Amino acid sequence: MSFDENDLMNREFLEERHNTLLNELKLLCNKLPETYQQKMTDSFLSELANSLLDKTVFDIVKNLKDIQVMTENNLLERRMKLIYSHDAIKEKMIERHKEALANEIRVNPRNAEVLRARQIAELEATDKHNENELNLLDMKIIMELDQTVSDQQITLEKVGVPGFSVTNKPADVKLQMHLLEFITILSIKDGIE
Repeated sequence: MSFDENDLMNREFLEERHNTLLNELKLLCNKLPETYQQKMTDSFLSELANSLLDKTVFDIVKNLKDIQVMTENNLLERRMKLIYSHDAIKEKMIERHKEALANEIRVNPRNAEVLRARQIAELEATDKHNENELNLLDMKIIMELDQTVSDQQITLEKVGVPGFSVTNKPADVKLQMHLLEFITILSIKDGIE
């Protein structure tokens, strides 16, 4: 087989693959709400199909997804550790309060009510501190998740996947989520995942 024949076969294969991907993308697009369908014109979907021809984008999306899952798991673990720590501190405090109150009732029953009021105030202050600490961690987690999304957008924009750029506009992010879902579905159909 000559170089020209081989080149022609390769071009025909790529054209056939492009058309298959394009048709699959159109079918997936038809399942979306009208507002997103309008943004995914035939030329946009054709560009997306072109970006998927060599399967590199499938691998990149899979790796980004794996990184995101690991990040989410680590963040959830950090959050759960803090919650467990708060619970353990509160449990010890409640136990300490019970012992102190029982001792006060035995030794000086008239001071028991004053002690109980101080214990309630301490418990409320601890709950408020724990709530603030958890809220602060949640804000940090949201910032880290936003950074993960931004990193994904940058990566996919750099490799030329249409529809990807750094944005935090909800409609654009939702569109990108649909595109990632499309790419994942196509990679599964292609036997990548």
